[in-house]
Amino acid sequence: MRRACLRIGSDLSGMESELDAGLWRDPLIDPETCKTGSLYLPVGTWASHEDPRVAPLLKYVGALIRQDFIGTMKSIVPLMVKVGWTKNDVETWRRNLIQDLTDLHVHTVLRVRLAWGRKRPISEGRSAEQAPDTEGKPDSPSRSRRKCARRERTILSSH
Repeated sequence: MRRACLRIGSDLSGMESELDAGLWRDPLIDPETCKTGSLYLPVGTWASHEDPRVAPLLKYVGALIRQDFIGTMKSIVPLMVKVGWTKNDVETWRRNLIQDLTDLHVHTVLRVRLAWGRKRPISEGRSAEQAPDTEGKPDSPSRSRRKCARRERTILSSH
């Protein structure tokens, strides 16, 4: 996938570096609460754990991710062919992927990158209308609803 994305001009590693650099440059986000991390999930049913309550969950999650990988690989065959690989090569990779994912001796993991943080609190003496300048940035649906509600209150209070 990474090679296919690079062939069509996408930068997969850019997302990771942007997460590490900080998506929280937004003035509404409190940088003190922002962190990034990785979660490693098993692909397949090979995972085990000493806690008997956790082991079946790992196997179940691994089985679901394996199913998703196999389905995804089947669905992206046309994309891989479109960006330059032969259908025969892609089908060979797909068969090898299925073989590796069903072999319990191959321990494949999926790395999921995460980012989290909280919105800045509205400080004393500063109302929601005086929030940091976000001019030029698209409004989130909740922010748009708040703006509409403020406009409605203003219109109603002026009549």
